[in-house]
Amino acid sequence: GGGDDLDFTYNYWGAATTSEMDSLGSRTNISSIYDYHDYSSYSEILYDSWLATAVLQPMNVELDNFNGVLGDTVMVGVHVTVPVDTHFISTEMTLTGFQDRLDFVGIETSGSTAGNANWTVVSNSTDTSLYIAAAGANGISGAGMMFWVKLAIPDNDSTGLVPIHVESVLFNSGGFNFNVSDGSVNVINDLVTDFSATTNAGAYPLEVAFTELASGGTNVITSYQWDFGDGNHSTAVNPIHMYHMPGDYTVTLECENSSETKVDFVMVEFLYGDVDFNTLVQAYDAGLVLQDVVEYIELDNVQEESGDVSGDSSLSALDASFILQYVVHLIDSLPYDTGDGHLLASGSFGMYDQSFTPGQIVEVPIHFTQASNVYSLEGVIEYNPDEISFENVIWSETFTNFMKETVVDESGYFQFAIAGASAVAEDGYMATLQFTIDDEVDLDYTDIQLTDLRINEEEVIKIASTATLSRSLSTDERIGIPDVFALKQNYPNPFNPVTRVLYDIPEASFVTITIYDLLGHQVRTLVSSYQEPGYKSIVWNATNDLGTPVSAGMYLYRIRADKFTQTKKMLL
Repeated sequence: GGGDDLDFTYNYWGAATTSEMDSLGSRTNISSIYDYHDYSSYSEILYDSWLATAVLQPMNVELDNFNGVLGDTVMVGVHVTVPVDTHFISTEMTLTGFQDRLDFVGIETSGSTAGNANWTVVSNSTDTSLYIAAAGANGISGAGMMFWVKLAIPDNDSTGLVPIHVESVLFNSGGFNFNVSDGSVNVINDLVTDFSATTNAGAYPLEVAFTELASGGTNVITSYQWDFGDGNHSTAVNPIHMYHMPGDYTVTLECENSSETKVDFVMVEFLYGDVDFNTLVQAYDAGLVLQDVVEYIELDNVQEESGDVSGDSSLSALDASFILQYVVHLIDSLPYDTGDGHLLASGSFGMYDQSFTPGQIVEVPIHFTQASNVYSLEGVIEYNPDEISFENVIWSETFTNFMKETVVDESGYFQFAIAGASAVAEDGYMATLQFTIDDEVDLDYTDIQLTDLRINEEEVIKIASTATLSRSLSTDERIGIPDVFALKQNYPNPFNPVTRVLYDIPEASFVTITIYDLLGHQVRTLVSSYQEPGYKSIVWNATNDLGTPVSAGMYLYRIRADKFTQTKKMLL
């Protein structure tokens, strides 16, 4: 037999098969029948238990059980299982129990057995019942999702289980047995991501153990994405992370489609003065600070904050000095409090004009007067590299124990930063700069400027001093020590734009030579320093103290040395 003539599952043979079997003999002569086509567990049945009348097998109607969050919509599936030897072309059902909690949205059939069979589905929702009727020309058999009931969970609903009860079911005109399994929607809160940590503050290296505390949601969390705020990540459920640098770190955890961010959650304390983050404050850290000041290296923001031990929100050579003082136990802790002003520094730093002979080295001393409380110095020497070449810097004995960093740039910049553990408070020389002038260069004069000078952490002096190097205009072969103070007439006179002033100093004195206009306004200070006895000279390049050229006309130049004062005229 074939089709619904044979159903070994329920021992149904059908009328045609029964006649065929009976024609073979009495049932007592046939013990069993074996189906060579069906290799299932039902392939062999006992002959004496055959059924001549078809058995109507029960249908199964089963509704989904879902979790849903407040404000969400859910699709509750209606599963129907129909015996393979049975089919139906219509159904009616009534669903109850959810109307006071959930809102009916509609019936979805796309991809379902009703949709695939091109059935028509209509529905009517009341306060107590949902009535559904569906029918089509194509019969439905087997197992599958007949359709989905789309329900909305209000935002203001309470949590808990909402039952969906199958009040009644009818297939075709009736007569089918069926089993029913009710469904439900478990209303829960939305997924809320949270986390905690065992320790989230302390000195580096800081080990932090994180624990996820996510709650709510409709599904088991299968994805964890941690961002520790320092460029590192993890997908572990409860990770342990090590922070190696100071700072405040914002931590984020993403679970499925929910995330939690805690700003500045981990606070790793600064060890001030430890610029390289090796947990030690060393002289090397002071060196790194000086290298950053002269732009030999570039420290990042966290390193700069660690190195700012003076607390002025900037990195300077004075910070390097404090680190050195801490290393040798001159100060007890960092950062160092400078708020009372006890580290205010003073002093005048400058350079004098010099003459040069092409092809030879010319030395330009950087002098200082009335220096007080000087722990650090930083600045820039600017010159024209097309006219002169920087050769060397010779630091004076006063600054022998200072840590020094220098950088010479090809564009004509000599940057320096020096710092010491002991303060300088005297008059003298900081260093001597050495330059050479190519003997093939047709050069009468060139300027050298001391700019961006900063003593400790005082205000930056944009132009601290200007020195003019001029070609020798005459030969002064005087030697020995003069008998009296004297101021000589400048040469040449008139001049344009460079002239030389000769003067005699018979005994060590503090010497000033100042140029004034005819109204008595000070134009330029050529000399202001303590000098040993001798025959001296200085060059003026017709510029004022700011390095700006002055206009042509008559000028006065005056020397003061000890009790000696003399004034002469010159014409530009």
